[in-house]
Amino acid sequence: MKSGIIIREIREEDRKDIEEISNLIWEGEDYLSSVFDSWLKDKNFYAIEVDGKVIGTGKISILPGKVGWMEGLRVHPNYQGRGLGKEMHMFLLKRGEELKNKGIVDFLEFATESDNNRSINLGLKTGFSVVKKYYGFSYISKESGERPQLSRLEDIESLEYEDHIPCAWKFVRKVPDSLEFLNKRCQIYEFHGIKFLVTGKEELVVTPASLEPQKIEKIKPALNYLGRERSVYMVIPEDRKLEDFLALGFRKWEDNSEPEILLLRKKL
Repeated sequence: MKSGIIIREIREEDRKDIEEISNLIWEGEDYLSSVFDSWLKDKNFYAIEVDGKVIGTGKISILPGKVGWMEGLRVHPNYQGRGLGKEMHMFLLKRGEELKNKGIVDFLEFATESDNNRSINLGLKTGFSVVKKYYGFSYISKESGERPQLSRLEDIESLEYEDHIPCAWKFVRKVPDSLEFLNKRCQIYEFHGIKFLVTGKEELVVTPASLEPQKIEKIKPALNYLGRERSVYMVIPEDRKLEDFLALGFRKWEDNSEPEILLLRKKL
């Protein structure tokens, strides 16, 4: 670790510094400040401290399937370019090994945008492999829509995903323990017999149980209702036909035919 740098668990009194970082990233649309309380309670939430000031963060969240999910890696813009992101990445790898030795995790995983070459290359150099790619879509509500009913997931196999299920900006392994996790962390809705998962408040991430275009077409009135004055996003595996979702009125994040999100995994 570089001289003068401390990596430690985040404390309540770090809130102001965390909010400053969050406000300066992604044009103020970063979610870090909104999850501060829940991440603080969840533990494994770490700060990079320089001269008594928190200038970076990193988090490991424990997901079903003994996965340590690496997220929240941020560096204050004034401190970028000094290798501090790499310092946090390496610290989280070490912490992952400690959790492995305790029998808590068997894998580390993280997701990043496909144009984040620095993060991808660092992952590949430290033993991660790209295991899945996803398209990112946005959906603009154009009609008032119809209210869906709240529901529950009864069977993990009812979700038409091979190995990972999008849940906000995490990807949850499709294992039996994920059923309880998803029912707890997501709002489950049903519309005309078709279920879908929703996470978020100011912006919604929708995960349809079925990836068949005709079924997604049927839930669009519910998406219109839920998406009033809010952004709606959907993440779809790259093995699905891009054209089918564009035809449904979804807009791809980038103006190309390439997946926007990469999922990387390292077996410990």
